[in-house]
Amino acid sequence: ASIMGSHLRGSEEAMLELQTSPARYYQRPDATHLGVDSSLTHMNGFAANLWVGKFAGGHWRYGLGYITRTPGFEANDIGYMQDADLNLVAFWAGYREFEPGRILRQYSINCNVWDVWNYGGDMFGIGGNVNFWAQFLNYWSCYGGINRNQPSQSNALLRGGPSVLRPGNISSWHGFNTDNRKSVTFGYDGNYSRNDEGFYSFRMSPRLTIRPSGRFDMTIRPSYLIDRKDMQYVDEIGGSYILGHLDTRVLSITTRLNYTITPEMSLQFYGMPFIAAGDYSNLREVVSPHAAEYEDRFAPYDYADNPDFNFKQFRTNLVFRWEYSPGSTIFLVWSRGATDFEEEYGQFKPDRDLKRLFTMAGDNTFAIKINKWFNF
Repeated sequence: ASIMGSHLRGSEEAMLELQTSPARYYQRPDATHLGVDSSLTHMNGFAANLWVGKFAGGHWRYGLGYITRTPGFEANDIGYMQDADLNLVAFWAGYREFEPGRILRQYSINCNVWDVWNYGGDMFGIGGNVNFWAQFLNYWSCYGGINRNQPSQSNALLRGGPSVLRPGNISSWHGFNTDNRKSVTFGYDGNYSRNDEGFYSFRMSPRLTIRPSGRFDMTIRPSYLIDRKDMQYVDEIGGSYILGHLDTRVLSITTRLNYTITPEMSLQFYGMPFIAAGDYSNLREVVSPHAAEYEDRFAPYDYADNPDFNFKQFRTNLVFRWEYSPGSTIFLVWSRGATDFEEEYGQFKPDRDLKRLFTMAGDNTFAIKINKWFNF
């Protein structure tokens, strides 16, 4: 169990920014339990976590938990907090087997269910999932799971506007890994999600690791995402909230190299080209955000601008480490970054985008860091 409190003092402008931040959105017109106070100079909040269960020993594990955060709770100055105004109840149960059998060396199966609402009684989500992890006798492993979320409200979709009823969705995730003791290993991670209106996302990410010796290893991990969503926030114009269908494609390739020259010297490299393109269509105005029928929540809107985008970025860095005496280290760092953003262009063409990305000018940074250990 844990209990937390927060007390903030500041100018009226600072408190107004906190009240209207994405963690709260006090300005929402349908938030009957909230309201913006422009004269506020302090804010108080409370949060608590309580978990009861059996988390170790034996085959069966289970737990029941409750999390709460009042609307005024604020912890971002000392950590990271995405949402306030939250209540969550969750139950978890799992089974563990650690003794090798005829096929599996070990495995686990878990089940989770949850219910989330805010202090105004708005239901954020009711859902659950079943997932597993298994390791075979040859040290290969696999995992997977399936998740269901019931239709629920979103208080953040319109970014300060009224809450919107979202369709339910079903999602799954899966993957496998070969024996990581070998000099060449391979893995795969993927997920798929589809909501009740037929819009979906799919991601696949294979991974190859080569370790010819204990001094050198290299990992290459490409990732490809297709995301088709129909409730993407676009704009707010005179009290009208505009959403659209967004077809997104994302491709990235992450490469890591580690080479230990001597126990005191090492070389590390990281590089990732990243391209993303978003094509908007069917832009509409939200007119009845809680309507029972999905299409009744929107009306056509003649949006003048073209929000399509094409974003490319290439990040690399090279780090040389030398421990010139015990506890004292010198780091030589080179990093390069190149970014390109094209407005009103939403086509995804990897050959064009990668060629443009690798030939564009970038920013180069060189840095030296020296640590000295003084032994008194």
